[in-house]
Amino acid sequence: MYLMLFLSHLIYGQNGKKFKSSPYEKMNSGLRYEQRAQKVLGYLRNNFPDFSAQPVHPSISFKKRLDSLISEEKILPDLKHKSSYTYQSIQPNAKLTSQTDYTWSGFTQSWLPQTRIDIMYDLNGKIVQHLFQFAEQNNWVNESQIDYHYSQDGYINRILYYEWNSVQKMWEALSKDTFLYDNKFNIKTGEYFLWDAIKKKWAKEILTENEYNAKSQIITTTYSRWNQQFNNYFFETREEWTYHPNGKQFEFISSNWDDVSADWIYSNKFSDLYDASGKLILFQQHVYDGTSWIPNSKTEITYDPNNNPVRNVNSLWNETLNRWELFFKWENEYDNLFSFQDILIPNPEDEGRQREFNHMLLRTNYFGYNAGNPVNDAFETYFYSDVQTVGTNNSTASEIWVYPNPAQDVLYIRNYPEPSNIHFKLLSADGVELINKTQTSNAFILPDDLVRGIYFYTITDQKKIHTGKIYKE
Repeated sequence: MYLMLFLSHLIYGQNGKKFKSSPYEKMNSGLRYEQRAQKVLGYLRNNFPDFSAQPVHPSISFKKRLDSLISEEKILPDLKHKSSYTYQSIQPNAKLTSQTDYTWSGFTQSWLPQTRIDIMYDLNGKIVQHLFQFAEQNNWVNESQIDYHYSQDGYINRILYYEWNSVQKMWEALSKDTFLYDNKFNIKTGEYFLWDAIKKKWAKEILTENEYNAKSQIITTTYSRWNQQFNNYFFETREEWTYHPNGKQFEFISSNWDDVSADWIYSNKFSDLYDASGKLILFQQHVYDGTSWIPNSKTEITYDPNNNPVRNVNSLWNETLNRWELFFKWENEYDNLFSFQDILIPNPEDEGRQREFNHMLLRTNYFGYNAGNPVNDAFETYFYSDVQTVGTNNSTASEIWVYPNPAQDVLYIRNYPEPSNIHFKLLSADGVELINKTQTSNAFILPDDLVRGIYFYTITDQKKIHTGKIYKE
């Protein structure tokens, strides 16, 4: 049970979100379509413009890079999970290109790959694709794919979702999200469609409409569902935000539309409390019983002298006993020799967001409560490596650069050590060899029948092997 709690602690929650690479990773799993739509919109709203166009700030020179994290349960020592991260290069500011998730096999005493996410970028550093695969008999099998499209201003205006048809060996459209912006580049509306494979057209599903205050902070989002019978959208849910004068979120209320009363009915309320320095110290959830707000849960946050959250305690309201009861907590351990500006984490596009910690996170311990006493049932350990500094004296070769990426007809190899023949190999995502040749020219013509998607390359010289991925448009 606690494994699921601390995994959700990583993926969701205001102070629980840590290092999971992609908010879309679990987006389609077990969610109704309108829930997925809400998560997409929330993610874009919270991350713009960093997600859409901006790379990591060039003035930051990272010293440590998170390469993997391991989640373990104490009562079940063989129940372990690992996420491993791959970056564009060993240089500072390199973007994440892949995340692989593993489970531990007590039988073979080894990590078994389970799922993988590959991330593709354009030349401006904007994400253009997420490819999801799962492991099957020592091979990676396509599962789903997300493509991102941008306006001329560099903002996402369309997201396409595909699922892999293993019988026909092709991608099939699943759904589509489209976005329109106001004159301040806030998301004004989002429209969500499902692909109708029979009619061969997009079918409307959800419409989101947003309102903002003068500071471009979201204050209202209304979700409406398409009704085919009446050929129109009808209200379904609404979310409202209230802010402190200092700009921090104070309250969030969700409501459901009631057709009988033709009005909005409250459902949940989340309230935040900050200390004098602006740190979040408490957030609390209430549910509406039709007449008043009833406490449901609360989370209290404690910080160390460096303003790092070191303890997060969750309590549930016992309505029968009319009191709070401790339910769950986590505690963080840090290396204060490395500040947040010294570490590179898997989400480079998150760099512009306000951080929940200021130093390098080493370990998170998770506790459940038994008769009011905390029991350390699980923990998570973070593993870092040194980042190579740009322009070090011991660098003997220039970094290889394959471009353009995305590619169309020809690939070029830049900064290849001269003089030397270039041995270039190109493989498809399922391991089929497409190019295997040696030549003196740095231009390689792609096969005419090369379909759109992700491909893997290998460049070999006398001293080392260079590998990477390219995206074919």
